[in-house]
Amino acid sequence: MWLLRADGKWSVNFVTSSLGEIGRLLISMDEQELTFTRRPETVDPKLLPVLPGNYETPSGRRFVIKLDKDGTLVIAFVGQPDLKLLPYRGLKFRIKEAADTVFEFVLAGGKVQHLKQTDPSGEYLMPRRN
Repeated sequence: MWLLRADGKWSVNFVTSSLGEIGRLLISMDEQELTFTRRPETVDPKLLPVLPGNYETPSGRRFVIKLDKDGTLVIAFVGQPDLKLLPYRGLKFRIKEAADTVFEFVLAGGKVQHLKQTDPSGEYLMPRRN
C-alpha cells in the first residue's frame, strides 16, 4: 500500500494486488474516506465463442474451457469443481482460488493456439486440442 499526504488535509492510499498492480484507491479527506475500485476489463463478446475448447497441460492432462449460460468462461477438469475465469485484462483471466495466477488465451489468425498460465512457479503453455 502506498500513501501520499498533502499538508495533512488529505491522503491517498494505493492498494495493490498480489501481482503488484493498483486495484483500489482510498482517499481520506474531510474526515471521510472514498474508495475507488478498478473495474475488470470486459472481453469482446465476439471473441468469447472462439475461446472454449479442449486443452492439454504440459504433463498431458486434458481439460475443457467451457462457456456458461451467463457468458462466464470456466476451466473444467474431470473429477474437480469448475473454476470460473474472471476477466482481468484483454484475453487474460484470473481465478478466485489463486490470485497470483493468470491465464491468457493466445490467438493467431483468429484461432486459439494455446492457453498460457503464469504463476509464481513459472509460465506454462497448454495447447488447444480440438
